[in-house]
Amino acid sequence: MPPFFQNIIRFILILGIQVLILNNVFLQNVTMVGNYTLLKPHFYILFILMLPVSLNRNLTLIIAFVTGLVMDLFTSQPGLHTSACVLLGLARPFLIDIFFQSNLKDKNKMVSPSISQMGFPSFIIYCLIAAFIYNLYFFILDVWSFSFKAIGTILIRTLISVVISLVLCVISQALFISSSPKRQR
Repeated sequence: MPPFFQNIIRFILILGIQVLILNNVFLQNVTMVGNYTLLKPHFYILFILMLPVSLNRNLTLIIAFVTGLVMDLFTSQPGLHTSACVLLGLARPFLIDIFFQSNLKDKNKMVSPSISQMGFPSFIIYCLIAAFIYNLYFFILDVWSFSFKAIGTILIRTLISVVISLVLCVISQALFISSSPKRQR
């Protein structure tokens, strides 16, 4: 199947899972600090992370913007997902340069970052850093306060969401490992 259609199907599946299932998963914490959602999995960032490595940076930003915009349509936080996705779209090329083997980028222009292409440790670190950047920015904007109580809330929410998002990304990779050639050692 051509990469364009693979990415359309990936977009529909990942955002469908996010909107229909994961947006309805909540773990509330009611404390003296306030009532806030602790668990907020952002599985849909995997779509941005798995775009082809040789994709034009401007096109990556446009796709990240549209992805965030679609998420904003299904939440009560307008602009929050969009701005965080654009930041992720900006950071992604730098992460690709660090974690993806250049010989694979040169051989196949449409290769996507995955466990089978990058190897397990590189893929985990790639997703971990990307999820941390995304979630930290997202929760800073969500809380929009720099009091000591807010900083603790931001860090706790970020760490929990990063771990859950990373686990979901690894599970999805394990379920849908492609029969594409394994990464070269």
